[in-house]
Amino acid sequence: CFSTELFDSSLDLGLMRGLETLAVVLFLGREVCKTLSQFNWLLRDYLKAQC
Repeated sequence: CFSTELFDSSLDLGLMRGLETLAVVLFLGREVCKTLSQFNWLLRDYLKAQC
């Protein structure tokens, strides 16, 4: 009984950690996409100014 309870709690902990990691990755990915798109606009404006 004790071992299954312990296993369940560690499984829940692993799941929560996995979800947290996933949330962080998604958030960072979104930020990187925003930054890249802003950089893309700046680059495009710069190229337009050069050409």
